[in-house]
Amino acid sequence: MLDNGNSTAANLSSLTVRLKARTEDERQTTEKLIKKSFENLSANLTASAKNALNTIESDIAHETLNTRRNITAQVRLLNSGFMKRWLAIALLGLALMLGMFTGGLGLMKLAQYHITSLYSEMSDLTQQISKAESSLQHLQNQIWGLELLEVPEGRFIILPLNATAKSGWTVGRRQAIKLE
Repeated sequence: MLDNGNSTAANLSSLTVRLKARTEDERQTTEKLIKKSFENLSANLTASAKNALNTIESDIAHETLNTRRNITAQVRLLNSGFMKRWLAIALLGLALMLGMFTGGLGLMKLAQYHITSLYSEMSDLTQQISKAESSLQHLQNQIWGLELLEVPEGRFIILPLNATAKSGWTVGRRQAIKLE
């Protein structure tokens, strides 16, 4: 029985070794299959990603081109509108400046007319003043230098220097002062 026990132990040992070898072979085979599957999956994912990237790049390029065309059209439209508005504003500014210039010129002409008119009136008034002064001088010569004065104390006739007044005289029914 010892023999039988040794042979069973040897069989078990041999079976364990074979099982370990077979398990190792199956593990290596499984690893190789998994590695191969991961490599295929990686290659497929890389190809799919490249395909998706190419599609996205193509779509972006197409949309960029369309956007550029739209922007260019809008810029042309805006430039056209801007130029029209700028021209309208420039013409309006020119018209306003012309109006202000014309108005200013008109005001200057009006001021010149008024100045000329005032100068003429001043000249006329100067002549009238000269005539009035001449008349006043003539009148003073005729009234012998007498002056009339009214102050709060009463009314007075001021006599020329070196003249004396003698009252008690009448001319018609009016009182008079004789000068000597």
